[in-house]
Amino acid sequence: MRDQNAILLNALDETSAASAATLQTILQHYFPLEVLPQPYMSESAHANEVVGRIKDSNPAIVFLVSLSASVSEVGRLVAVIRQGLKRIPIIAVIDATEPRDVFELLKAGAADFLTTPLRSSDVLPRTWRVMNSGPDETKSPRSSTNIDFQQLIGRSAEFITQVKRIPLLAKCDVNILLTGETGTGKEVYARAIHYRSPRASKPFLPVNCGAIPFELVENELFGHERGAYTNAQTFQAGLIEEANGGTLFLDEIDCLPVLSQVKLLRFLQEKEYKPLGSTRPRRADVRIIAASNLDLQEAVGNGKLRQDLFYRLNTISLTLPPLRERRECL
Repeated sequence: MRDQNAILLNALDETSAASAATLQTILQHYFPLEVLPQPYMSESAHANEVVGRIKDSNPAIVFLVSLSASVSEVGRLVAVIRQGLKRIPIIAVIDATEPRDVFELLKAGAADFLTTPLRSSDVLPRTWRVMNSGPDETKSPRSSTNIDFQQLIGRSAEFITQVKRIPLLAKCDVNILLTGETGTGKEVYARAIHYRSPRASKPFLPVNCGAIPFELVENELFGHERGAYTNAQTFQAGLIEEANGGTLFLDEIDCLPVLSQVKLLRFLQEKEYKPLGSTRPRRADVRIIAASNLDLQEAVGNGKLRQDLFYRLNTISLTLPPLRERRECL
C-alpha cells in the first residue's frame, strides 16, 4: 500500500487530536498520511480550500476524525466533502453514539465509521475493505443478491423503511444487532445484508445459539484441537474459522452461556480466539450479525446478557416490525 496515500482530516480539539495520533500510529507503516485541519462548516471558503487540497493529493482514502462534534454535524461535513470528492471513500472517526444516528452519517456519504478506542485489529481490515470495494459499492457481485431481496416481501411503511436501510448497513463493516419477534424474518434480513456487502463472496453461516447444548457451545464456535477432550481424535474447525472472511449470524444471542459470552467478546475486540485445547490464539476476520426476540436491555438488567457484549453488538441495531403490525404484508 506504500504506493497509495491517505488524508487525515483532524478536528482541533484535544480528544480528536489524541485519536488522530493513534490512527497515524496504526496506519503509518502501510501508506503515507497527510494531516490537514478539518474544515469549518461555517466557512465555505475554508471547506472548498481543504477539498481542493485533497483533490490535488488524490488520496486512496480520507479519514475524518471528529470526536467533539455531534454525529449530525459530522454527517453534514461528510456531505460537503462528498460533493467535491465523488470517488474517494471517507471513513469517519467518531465517539460512541446511538445506533440511529449512524444511519444519517452513512446516508450523508461516509463509506464506514470507526469509534474509539481505535484498535489495529478493527481499523486495518475495515480500511482495506473500503479501499478495495470503492466508495459507492453496496451491490454484491453475487447473483444471489436479488434472490435474497426477493425474499423480503412486504408493503407496510415500516417494513419498507427497514429494507431501504439494508444497503447502508451492508457497506459499513460493523457488527449489527437485529431484534424482533419470532417470525419477523431476522435471518432473511441478515442474509440480505451479507449478500449486499463486500463479504458476499465469502460464507454466510447461520447458527441458532438456543439450539446448541450449553456444554457444546464453545466447541461449535471455536473448534477444538486433537486431544482437547476424550474422543477428540482430530482437529475440528469452529464456526468462526469456517466463516472467515464472511458473516456469522448468531440467532438467539441471549442464549449463550456467560463464559461463552466472555470469549465471544474477546473475539469481537481482538479478532482472536483459541480453539479448545489450544495454547495459541488464532485470528479470523468475521462480521457478526446477532439477533434476538427479547428486549436485550432487559436481558442485560437481569444478568442474562453481559452489558459489555451488548455494547459491542449494538453498534448498529435494526428492530423488525412484528407481523401483527404488517397485516398488509400477509
